[in-house]
Amino acid sequence: MLNPLKSTVVELLQPLDKAWVNRIRSFELPTPSGGRQRGALLTYFDTALELSQAYPADNVIEYALGRLWVQIVKGDDFASSHELIQNIVLQILLSRPSACVECYQVLLALQAKGLSIDLDRLGTVVNTIIGTNAPLGHSSEVAWAIWASMAFHIKILPPAATALAVSSDDVVILLALDLESKKLVDGGLDHSRWEPFMNGDELLREHWLLSYEGNRQGWLPSVSGTDHVAADPIFKALKNANVSFYDDSAQKFKGYSPPPASTGSP
Repeated sequence: MLNPLKSTVVELLQPLDKAWVNRIRSFELPTPSGGRQRGALLTYFDTALELSQAYPADNVIEYALGRLWVQIVKGDDFASSHELIQNIVLQILLSRPSACVECYQVLLALQAKGLSIDLDRLGTVVNTIIGTNAPLGHSSEVAWAIWASMAFHIKILPPAATALAVSSDDVVILLALDLESKKLVDGGLDHSRWEPFMNGDELLREHWLLSYEGNRQGWLPSVSGTDHVAADPIFKALKNANVSFYDDSAQKFKGYSPPPASTGSP
């Protein structure tokens, strides 16, 4: 059955793409020769911002970042403009956390080309995103910020760690525990809100993923002091078969070696 909230009927002979897509797609981002690249980048993102305000329901900024990412990956030379790109991306991260995936992709692509990333500034932004969004339950933004912390080897500072400790989202919690296991949480995490889920009953409830993976990864102790996963015949079989629903290798990239840890301080 069609979902009326997600389905529309479009008359024939309509444009296949919206006007903003064609406008961004046709925008020329020149090579550094002639010193035109910086000005073109500023105009490009000014245009994207203007279009995002005209089409607030569309992912205009995300599309613009994605197109830039493709050009970086394909080998276009942005060496002379990478600091400007970085400044723009960090501003977008703070003002539009929903575009975080594309922002992190652009920064990683620049780094993969051997261009320096200001990890202290990025660390400040990532910590701010976590500190602001974790108490509000914005799990997607927080999860990606933690992922970025691992990808760039950035430390989470105590204020952000305190905000993480109130999370009730299993994905966020597991990412945070993994980050802590990698020594990237300054001062560690408060586990008191999560430890009560480490029991056999919870394996059949809302936080089964945390209860299973927290045990399997060795991040949280069982409430009873004995292995609650081993006491459950179904989850014991999964554990014995080395079944995992969390793969920390998914945040790694071929040829990518993380830099030394950054404090992320202002």
